[in-house]
This record gives sequence, structure tokens and C-alpha cells, in this order.
Amino acid sequence: MAVSQSLLQSRAMSSALASISPSLASSKHRFASSAFVGEGLSHAKLGKDALPRHVEEGPARIQAVMESTEQQLRNLERALKAFPSASSDKPPVSSTWDPKLPLDEGSCPPRAWYTERDVFELERNSVFANRWQAVGPSEKVKEPGAFFSGSFMGLQFLVCRTLQGELKAFSNTCRHKGTVIAQGEGTCRNFVCPFHAWTYNLDGSLIGSKHHKHMKDFNPEEHSLLPLDVAIAGPWILVRMPNWGNKAPASPVYVNDEMAQNWPTSNGTADSRAVQEWVGEAAGLLTHHRVISGEYKYMKRLEYDIGCNWKAYIDNYLDGGYHIPYNHKELAASVDIDTYTTTCFSKGTFQTVDVRKVDEIRADAPQELYTLVYPNLLINRYGNWVDSFWVIPTGPTSCHVTVDYWLAPQDAAEISDETLEENWVRTDVLQDEDVFLCEAVQKGLASGMFESGRYVAPQEEAPHHFHRLIHSDFVAYEKDL
Repeated sequence: MAVSQSLLQSRAMSSALASISPSLASSKHRFASSAFVGEGLSHAKLGKDALPRHVEEGPARIQAVMESTEQQLRNLERALKAFPSASSDKPPVSSTWDPKLPLDEGSCPPRAWYTERDVFELERNSVFANRWQAVGPSEKVKEPGAFFSGSFMGLQFLVCRTLQGELKAFSNTCRHKGTVIAQGEGTCRNFVCPFHAWTYNLDGSLIGSKHHKHMKDFNPEEHSLLPLDVAIAGPWILVRMPNWGNKAPASPVYVNDEMAQNWPTSNGTADSRAVQEWVGEAAGLLTHHRVISGEYKYMKRLEYDIGCNWKAYIDNYLDGGYHIPYNHKELAASVDIDTYTTTCFSKGTFQTVDVRKVDEIRADAPQELYTLVYPNLLINRYGNWVDSFWVIPTGPTSCHVTVDYWLAPQDAAEISDETLEENWVRTDVLQDEDVFLCEAVQKGLASGMFESGRYVAPQEEAPHHFHRLIHSDFVAYEKDL
């Protein structure tokens, strides 16, 4: 019985090895068959006492081989862990860049942050999920019945003002088949899905659906448009993105409630808690410089599709004027690059530069202000103008930039059409220059011959801080996976 059981164990081990290591299994099987089975079983009829000595030792020898094989399997497991296969999980993206290195020692994030699909998806779940986005001008929904629609990283959203004057935001998808309901912007009394005419009130409630009376247990109240958090921040409408990655909500950074509670806007009072959650301690700076607290008339929107990662576009904006003398000759002549300052805060960066060439656009403005509201809104304040650049990621290597312009009401009434046209032309030229640079960066990254470069201190303090904020979001999200 001992011989038969050992043989069965040997065969079982051979079978297990065959699925893991054919070479180990093959040698083990040859030993069992030739050294034991071939000689030992041919003498089995002689009885135990008549077995040759080397056959009596067969079970012990098989046991030794089995122990040796188990050790080899353990070694194989360790080797596989040390050298993961192509199907193994990649290391966390956060491990590919060290945020602790100071500016003058550190390198920029690796190429993969700007080219890889998995990083793009990680950003959706960690950087953008559950955060406020400035989706459009508040003036677009100033009157009852006004609405505008848009999209951000797959979310179709709809912002409107009800006939009773209440500001609302919804997922712009019908509760029947998911069809996008509203297109563009305008005014209406209700929203009608183009597919099967399901009709929704401006408060999101379902007020009409064809043939639903034949649907068992159908409750219209359970099929309202899905709401989104919405708020006003100066000239912007804020909409909070869904919690795509089920991440924990960010802790708001609150400042002086008394200072913030009465921020005036063209539509009433800003939502102080939302504003503080959006910009953190920079709320005081933006209020002081009349970015949030000022009165403005909405002037125009320009849009650009750009062949670069969204972060490459923001890196260019944040580089402390480093690229301006070499690429923006007209802008370089109007500001004193040597006076550039950078202030970093928990929700972005704040930069200033002195103006040395005053014109009608920059009248009465000793400084220009450039603000990043993390992660992807860029706000410029110069003269009596405010403009914002909403940088929308559309893929790992592409983004869409929406530029909105506001002007102080008195200046808007007095400025000539000729000056306005000059401003739009000048802006377009400046954007074309930046688009060329950003797309050139993306092409270089795609070549596979560049991995990472060094920061230039002190000019690139703001990009370094921007990358640290992104890394912090990566870490917070990845630790819960």
C-alpha cells in the first residue's frame, strides 16, 4: 500500500507541475516511471521481502524529489513576483514621480502622465471626480427659462433657471434611454427628449411620458432628471462633477465667512461655501482683485481644440513667463518679466507681473494677474477685463479650451468696436502661439525619445506645485484601491 500511495502522490505532483513548469514535471515523471515503476513494480509479485534494496528505498527517494520540487515551486513563485508578466498590474502611477524633491533638484513627471490612457482614466476618478467645474458664465442663465448645456469627461450636463428663478443643474440624459435632451443654449418652458418625447419641467421633474400607463409600477416621481450640485462664483456657474471613482470628498478649506458671505455678482450673491471649497484660501486674493467680487458684462467666447494633454497646456500657462520673451513678442513688450511673482495655495497658484506698456485694454492696471484654480481653470485679470480658460481633457493627448471674456460694465458701454476687434485678433494670435508650443511638446513626447526633464528654478515653481497637487490626488485615490 505504501508503494501504491507514493506512486499516486508522484503522479498527482506531476500533474500539478505540468500546468506550471513542464520541464520540472517532465523530469519528475521520468524519475517516477523509470527508477521506480519500471524496476519496482516488475518485482511486486515476489513480495516485500524479496524486493531489491534500491526498490525498497523508492518511496523515500520520491518523497525527497517531491520536497525538492516544492522548494523549486516556491523559488518560481518568488521569481514571478520579482518579474511580473505583461498581464500583471502596473505599479501605482503615484510611484512614478517623487513630489518630495525640491524645485531645484526635481524632475518633471514622466512622459506616461501625458500620453497613457490609464493615467487619463485615473485623473477622471481622482483629480476631477467630486470637484467643482466652472462650466459657463452666470449671465447665460440670468433670466427665468434660460439654459445652457455642455459636457465634461463624458458627463452631459444641463444648467437652467426655473420659471420661479431657482438655479438648477442636471445630468442632461433622459431617464428612458439615456438620450441627450437639450442642445446648446437658449430659453424654454420645459425640456423634451428628442427620442420619445419624454418631457421634463425646468425643476427636473418628469411631467409627460407617452404610453407609461401600461408600465407596471411606473412612478414618474422616480424618473426625474438626476440633479447635480450647482453654485454661483462671481461671473461663473459651478457644477460639481459626479463621484466617478467613489473617492472620499475633499475637505473644504474655509476662510473668513464674514468676508465671503456677500460676494456680489450680476445674479445676486455668490455661494460662499461653494466658492471657498472651490478656491480655498485664495478666495481672499480673488476678492481683493475683484475677480469674484466685481461686476462684469459677458462679452464673448472663443474655443480651441488642441492636440496636447491638458496638463501640457496648463504647464505652459504656469511657467512664470519663462516662454514669453521667445514666443509672445507683443506680450513681452507690455509686461516686465523680471517682476513675475508666484504664490502657491492649496487649490492652485496665483501669479502677478507688472505692466510697463499701458493701452486701452490695460488702462489703469499696474499689474496683470494669472490664477490657476486647481485643477483646470485659468483666470486672467488685466485692466478692466477678466477672462477664463476652461481646459477640458478630451483624451490622453488632446484637450478642448473654452475661453470666456468679461469687461467692467462701464467700459463695455464705452469701448469702441474697433478696439474690441483688435482685442479678439490679438487674443487669437496669442492662442495660436501657445497652441503651436503645446502641440510641439506632445509630438516630442510621442516620439518615445524623451522621458522627463528638469524644472527651471525659480520660474517653474507653479508647474511644480501643480504636479504636486495632482500627485496628492493620485495617492489619495490609489491607497483605497
